[in-house]
Amino acid sequence: MTEMALSSPGLRLLMDAGNSFVKWAVLAPGANPTQDSGPWLARGQAPVGDLSAMLTAWSSLGEPGSIIGSCVSGKQARHGIEAAVYGRWPAAPTIDWIQSEALAGPVSNGYAQPAQLGTDRWAALVGARAVLGPKAALVVMCGTATTIDLLTATGHFTGGVILPGLTMMQTALHERTAGLPQVFGQVVTHPDCTADAMASGCLHAQAGALERLWHLHRPAHDPLICLLAGGAAPVIGPWLTVPYQLRDDLVLIGLETMAASRSASSLPKTSS
Repeated sequence: MTEMALSSPGLRLLMDAGNSFVKWAVLAPGANPTQDSGPWLARGQAPVGDLSAMLTAWSSLGEPGSIIGSCVSGKQARHGIEAAVYGRWPAAPTIDWIQSEALAGPVSNGYAQPAQLGTDRWAALVGARAVLGPKAALVVMCGTATTIDLLTATGHFTGGVILPGLTMMQTALHERTAGLPQVFGQVVTHPDCTADAMASGCLHAQAGALERLWHLHRPAHDPLICLLAGGAAPVIGPWLTVPYQLRDDLVLIGLETMAASRSASSLPKTSS
């Protein structure tokens, strides 16, 4: 794609800065971000500590008209992202870093202190509502940490759990237990070596926590849809015994939904 094709004041740059990767996307003009395929005009990711791949991808991206992002990776990472953005586009608009709030459209935040909820989780909940509409969902983010959050059919986030992510679990076993290998094994039904036993045990722990919460919440929220996002989601999903959908762009969809809502609310009202 040429810069001409990707340059428009109407384009919005979305950024999801997690603990390990910065994911970014630009929505195609007029596209619906809740579609299963094809809404993104450009999309990519880069390690938080090395944004060179992101800058390379941006070499063909014209200056966006607006930028909205979620950052849970700390101030240093945030400053690095800002430096990359304004190094590429010195006159780019100010980045709108979202904060978790009590309400975002039809989604309400049930945290005792709404601002304490991670902004990636908040955006994922808003994205889940945009994708599913008024249906109950278990929103699961399988990243550095795994989070499992319940969103009711009325759009209320009731709370959720946080546990170490799949890779973190395996790394902790190696680092905190003498004699266990650093190499990651394979997930198999009958592990017959230590590396495979570690990989399989950690995956079953992830799947077990998810399935336990699904069965716990389902009686009061049937039908309950499980949405999986994050780098480990494609690994965990096939081992689940509950129905699920993979949506690795949930945070990006939530960011676009919030940005579109803000833009609509700021438009001048016309008289009838």
